[in-house]
Amino acid sequence: MAPPSTPEAYRLLDSVPYPLVLCTARTEGWCLVFANRPATHQFPQLADHVPGMDVADALGIGLSPEDRRAILDASACASGWTGKVRVHEASNSSSQRNRWVELSVSAVQAGVSGIDAAVDARTGPVSLWTLRDITPDIVQADALRWAQQQEAQTLAFAGIGRLNMALETGQVSLSERQAHLLELGRSALTADWDEVRERIDPDYLLAFDEAIDHAIRTGLSIDLETRMRPTQAASGARWLHWRGEVETAHNAPGTAPQAHPQLVLTLITQDVSSRREALETLSYRAHHDALTGLPNRLLLEDRLANAVRLAERERSCCAVLFVDLDGFKQVNDRFGHDAGDHVLRTVAQTLCDSVRRSDTVARLGGDEFVVLLPRVADLDHALQARDKIALQLNSQIDWGAHRLAIGASIGLSAYPDHGFEPAQLLSHADRDMYRTKAGRGGQAQAAA
Repeated sequence: MAPPSTPEAYRLLDSVPYPLVLCTARTEGWCLVFANRPATHQFPQLADHVPGMDVADALGIGLSPEDRRAILDASACASGWTGKVRVHEASNSSSQRNRWVELSVSAVQAGVSGIDAAVDARTGPVSLWTLRDITPDIVQADALRWAQQQEAQTLAFAGIGRLNMALETGQVSLSERQAHLLELGRSALTADWDEVRERIDPDYLLAFDEAIDHAIRTGLSIDLETRMRPTQAASGARWLHWRGEVETAHNAPGTAPQAHPQLVLTLITQDVSSRREALETLSYRAHHDALTGLPNRLLLEDRLANAVRLAERERSCCAVLFVDLDGFKQVNDRFGHDAGDHVLRTVAQTLCDSVRRSDTVARLGGDEFVVLLPRVADLDHALQARDKIALQLNSQIDWGAHRLAIGASIGLSAYPDHGFEPAQLLSHADRDMYRTKAGRGGQAQAAA
């Protein structure tokens, strides 16, 4: 582009809708020759410039020595220069206001007819400066960066990690907290997706993969908990709560829109091991006897219902043994409750040792126990199991210098011989136990 040699050429530059500045290069700067109307409107300091004033000083641009040399070189060649510079603009309150400008400098063809009428080419090469105010983009970028920093600090304070995966490449970026939660064992904050998956317990990996695939296909959110693969550094089970969704990556302020917006899977995770452990502890206490550790009535009823459904489906048999200790009251009265607790714990262990792993031994309370036998062949096999247990319980229990002889009365019921519902089976076994006890009268004995 040739410099304007007539007032008409100046008016042509004035018609351009963006700021333009014409100047000539000197040894250490640029002599301001002409600024069009958009330039003086956006940068009022140019309207009051003194002829021959340095254009960088007029704009209030602070240039590093490297940028100044690059622009001087660009003023004399066709390659040009483009960069981001800060403009210091004085406000009415005499304070400085910073503005950011994208500056493009290109050399103007010299030797054109009439150039001397507008520009003294002898002072140096002629260059055209194009100015674009990018302050809103910079402010937006700074605000976004500040918000991201605040979010990262908040998440870190709350013990929450953040993970982003580019769906196209599978590349994963991690917060420091996330890298710690995954126990990747390094300071790098990037990973492959397979590295993340490897940290999940294999028993939960399928559910995790299905949740991720469902979110990618449907755009719905993810919300699940997974147990993590145990490591040497971890003591006990570790659980992470995953929440997130697939998002469209936003362009950075001031950049050109992407032809194909990138989809990103964003997940936030939190270590919920303590909560899971507390819930499991509460659940265990709600379903087990505190003294013996055996299942209580609530858990027994659930397992009995499952055993009945299984027997009905398989057309097989299941049995219930109702065990009541003989002479237990005498032990408590003579030796105290500590001795009674010892007897109950010993009987509980004897019952567990006498049955299969698939069977259930439960304590209903006091000296009453129930043994659930799922998948027994028939009533005869149930009777054999009852006799075996009665024999094992007909033994003496050591208590200090004493040996306590405890017996047991055992009632039996079987599906489908004595009922089709769990409550019917428990009731029949209870009545059968009392019939057995009526013909006995077990009594604890103590020998010094």
